[in-house]
Amino acid sequence: VVDCRTALTGISAADLEGVTLTRKAAAKRVAKLLSPTTVLVGHGLHHDLQALKLDHPWVIDTSMIFEFK
Repeated sequence: VVDCRTALTGISAADLEGVTLTRKAAAKRVAKLLSPTTVLVGHGLHHDLQALKLDHPWVIDTSMIFEFK
């Protein structure tokens, strides 16, 4: 990790000390949770899926549902 973007993510370098799970292993774990009928709902999930190098057809972005004020 080059930049944790702590101000945006809330994650610091100290939070990652001792973490040994790789991106590839994390992607496998997430992929095991998904089926062709699973609907993912969240904010900006396309970024998370892109980081994990996963593609999923059923993603609902809450930014499209709820108006930001």
